[in-house]
Amino acid sequence: MRVSKQIRLAGLGLVLEILAGCAGTTAPRGWLPTAAESQTLAYGAWARVEILDTNLVFEGELIAAVHDTLFVLGDTIAGLPRKSLYRVTLTRYQQQHGSLAAWTLAGTLSTISHGWVLVLSAPTWIASGIGASAGVSREPLVRPRLPKSGSMPRETLENLSQYARFPQGFPESIDRSTIKPR
Repeated sequence: MRVSKQIRLAGLGLVLEILAGCAGTTAPRGWLPTAAESQTLAYGAWARVEILDTNLVFEGELIAAVHDTLFVLGDTIAGLPRKSLYRVTLTRYQQQHGSLAAWTLAGTLSTISHGWVLVLSAPTWIASGIGASAGVSREPLVRPRLPKSGSMPRETLENLSQYARFPQGFPESIDRSTIKPR
């Protein structure tokens, strides 16, 4: 009976880890590449852009960040003026943190052999696993800090260009209507 309680404790810890503050994404399922794929694919990061003083939200691939405009490809390409940007969140790739959760579960289950010390070691495994998973889940996110007024500084916009499909801006020869989503 004692082992049964310990297993329940480990199971509860795993559930808490799964439900704990891991960062999510608004990207469609399967859209984000893995970290390794993101280094070889010629697509921009997934962007979620909130517009200042409105309830408008634009989501899609970051196409370019040039001059004073952020270009996001959803159904069409939206040119969003820098001064209207309230909050921008980019997701560069899909974090593969399943192995971290597996190690946390294995470590938590291993505390069954600790006897009464399990009261200390199981929560330690659970807490460190939750912290590590939450941290790893936020790795692919880019969230530039904006001033309280909301208007994005030009330097911040220029820094976001590195995550765009066209980091140097639109090529002169490209017809923007021919750009297709991933």
